[in-house]
Amino acid sequence: MVLRAFWNTGVGLVHRLVMKGSMKKGVLGVSYPSVWKARAGLLDCDVNLHLNNSSYLYNMGLARWFFTAVNGTVWQTIKNRRMILVSCHWMEVEE
Repeated sequence: MVLRAFWNTGVGLVHRLVMKGSMKKGVLGVSYPSVWKARAGLLDCDVNLHLNNSSYLYNMGLARWFFTAVNGTVWQTIKNRRMILVSCHWMEVEE
């Protein structure tokens, strides 16, 4: 997950630099939606080709990394020499 998180953070930073002039006024995610485009991998799907719950949470974690890069949180964190608190979701299904 670490490599994919770095990848999505980098894509978010590049997206912010490229789209900086055309970004709308207001707060990203509040005044207007933040859209993260991705595709589900073949190994993320079950037998019926549906995205399972653990893969859904994994993809939402990657979307959060993209969002923090696009809205400038990552840049401010690096600039002010701060640290980001990272957490993970764990889902256990008992059968």
